[in-house]
Amino acid sequence: MKLTQTLFSIVLYLIGATSVTEAARKPNVLLLCIDDLRPELACFGKDYIKSPNIDRLAAKGRAFHRHYVQAPTCGASRYALLTGTYGPSGNNALFQRSRRVAKNPKSVPPSFPAWFRQHGYTTVSVGKVSHHPGGRGGPNWDDRSKKEMPGSWDRHLLPAGPWQHPRGVMHGLANGEIRVRAGQMDVFQAIAGPDSIYPDGLITEEALSQLDQLTKPEDGKPFFLAIGIIRPHLPFGAPKKYLDLYRNVDLPPIPHPSKPRGKTTWHGSGEFMKYNRWKRNPNNDAGFATDVRRHYAACVSYADAQVGRIFERLEEIDEADNTIIVLWGDHGWHLGEHAIWGKHSLFEESLRSPLIIHGPGMRSRGEPTSAMVETIDVFPTVCELAGLPQPDFVDGVSLMPILKEPSADGHPAISYARAKTIRTATHRLIVHKDGHSELYDHTSEHSETRNIAAEHPRIVEALRAEIDRRLDKDSDFAPDQNQLPAKPPKDAVMLFDGIKINRFLSMSGTAPDWPIENSELVSGRGKGRTNHLVSDLHFRDADIHVEFRLPEVGSGNSGIYIHGNYELQIFNSFGKAKVSQQDMGAIYGFAPPLTNACRRPGKWQILDIRYRAPLRDEAGQIVTQGAITAWLNGKQIQANTRFGEPRSKYHPYRYGTTPYLKNIWEQQKQTSIGPLFIQDHDNPVRFRNIWLRPLDAHTMTYHAE
Repeated sequence: MKLTQTLFSIVLYLIGATSVTEAARKPNVLLLCIDDLRPELACFGKDYIKSPNIDRLAAKGRAFHRHYVQAPTCGASRYALLTGTYGPSGNNALFQRSRRVAKNPKSVPPSFPAWFRQHGYTTVSVGKVSHHPGGRGGPNWDDRSKKEMPGSWDRHLLPAGPWQHPRGVMHGLANGEIRVRAGQMDVFQAIAGPDSIYPDGLITEEALSQLDQLTKPEDGKPFFLAIGIIRPHLPFGAPKKYLDLYRNVDLPPIPHPSKPRGKTTWHGSGEFMKYNRWKRNPNNDAGFATDVRRHYAACVSYADAQVGRIFERLEEIDEADNTIIVLWGDHGWHLGEHAIWGKHSLFEESLRSPLIIHGPGMRSRGEPTSAMVETIDVFPTVCELAGLPQPDFVDGVSLMPILKEPSADGHPAISYARAKTIRTATHRLIVHKDGHSELYDHTSEHSETRNIAAEHPRIVEALRAEIDRRLDKDSDFAPDQNQLPAKPPKDAVMLFDGIKINRFLSMSGTAPDWPIENSELVSGRGKGRTNHLVSDLHFRDADIHVEFRLPEVGSGNSGIYIHGNYELQIFNSFGKAKVSQQDMGAIYGFAPPLTNACRRPGKWQILDIRYRAPLRDEAGQIVTQGAITAWLNGKQIQANTRFGEPRSKYHPYRYGTTPYLKNIWEQQKQTSIGPLFIQDHDNPVRFRNIWLRPLDAHTMTYHAE
């Protein structure tokens, strides 16, 4: 009996030891959040800036040279980082979320750190990670009952030192000076002394202490440590030794320093101007402008030194090779561009910030990328790097393809404040609440100094539609597929009900020759892919619903051709362990299904698609890619899959086409409005209950001329 108990105890010990070992194998996460950091670093091409430690990270990781934040203000930008979603545009965004959590915790998805905490990580924040340093509310931001991110952190810390409380730390200058009235506090300062005479020195000391605690052998858990460095946030205060680095440095001229004409998101730099400026204005005092820029640079080098101390400690405790490192600037900052000294605009200078990621699985280390990405992409990216399940509630996408190959494609970036904006590889569109548009061409020397919206209405329309699509949360599309046949929503347009309605025609625009049996359309006449059905209802963006049944014998090869160009495969893939672009739910030529949701042949299946059409400019070139999110039999098979020009050589506008379809295609190229096709290929596939729900006003019944 004793022997049995001893063996049982040994087994339990080994199981426990194994679980700790498995947890320890997970990589740690070090998230470095730096306030108001422009992409003005040596590793981003600005060789007059002294940033050796950040440069060292870029040399072994991936620097994203076209990273854009969601909002040009601290609170809203950090909301996007810490939730992976688009959200409110104000500094109170995370506190709004915390109130929702308090009211109904299950209705709010977990945050970035909470997701890691749920998967076995110890989560700690030090400094300014959320909007309030230390992550609490109250008059001085130190009320323990008011958490900015409930359920997210095992510890959230802010050493106030002589600055008394977190609010004092946020705007603190040397040796405990806190902001009472901004007009009585100097806008910049450089006092001789160690790093600890300014707040970030104490934040870094606490961060080093946490690194030591988190790597003690008795813990055995991987850590998620987020460190928020406050400089170069206003006021620009840093130890004098960092300002000395720039005493004799010639700074380049300020680009486009004039106030923009017309209606824009320009503002009077109130955050900057309210400090004591000794009655000087950098917009008309070149010497003062240079002084401000040098003090900002000094703060960048001060922040860089804190990053270096953290990296050094990570190496000392032998965790550097087992730690994913993300360095992120919460937004940019104007240093005189457009006559702005601050953030809060929707110009490039406010929205572009540094992002550097280092982790396992990367190739071409040290090579930067020009792929366009967003802050909301960080959360899913770090999950994939760490081997955690992908969160299905985020708006961002994993950047792993770009970490593997720096030349991989990115995607347009959305931002918002008093207006909304989208940045593509070539343009920026800003849309104001009253409908006024600013369109800027980044391939032109004028860049964001000349509004060309009136000259390019098609580009404005396309980019405005993309903003609406992205902020309308297509990621939330999750149709109820529990009932067959499904009941159409009130605003759906029925295409085939098997009783009275059949809005499909042949490829020639005549009556179709598909038989109707038991109120079901039956394919299988083949004819070399030249007998598809074409809807007479044309649309741009729509939710599409199709129910179908595969034959019990044969492949049941068919498909849904949206706009004649993009095919969702219908093909018997039941029981396959690995699926490809040939299988059920694939977008032919673009993406395999996320999972195999195919039912056994002979069973009715239900397919729901949210389709967003690619939009074109006046020359017929695609301005914004299309997107498909799709569900099959209760499982998501496509998640915002992007596509451009069609890739299938068999699409009906190209293969076996007719004069009727040629006319449709010419119109579709101009308007992005087109029909739904049902493919006739091999073996009879049965269809019923087909409808679509237009997502915009671009819908019409097409009649051949």
